[in-house]
Amino acid sequence: MPKRTSSLEELIELLRNSGHNLRCEEIRQHLERFGFQVKSGKKAGHKVVDHETCQISFNYDCGHGRNATPKRTYLKKIARELEIHREEIEGTMEASK
Repeated sequence: MPKRTSSLEELIELLRNSGHNLRCEEIRQHLERFGFQVKSGKKAGHKVVDHETCQISFNYDCGHGRNATPKRTYLKKIARELEIHREEIEGTMEASK
């Protein structure tokens, strides 16, 4: 079970500082809690991420193997996307309360 992040800021910091100890399944669970849908892409390990209500879409690669650990570059990419769209994501979270 991943460490539960209570805010988007905590998730961004977790992604930036986690190194190689954050697994793909944990990333998926965190993103889904903030309204994202994570789907498998065409290639093995490739994930496509869309937000349920915002016009946000990005992708990342989980690598190979069962519940692999993505490269740090992809963790930074996810953190950057969340940072760019922070206000929009937080706005949808507030509206859904």
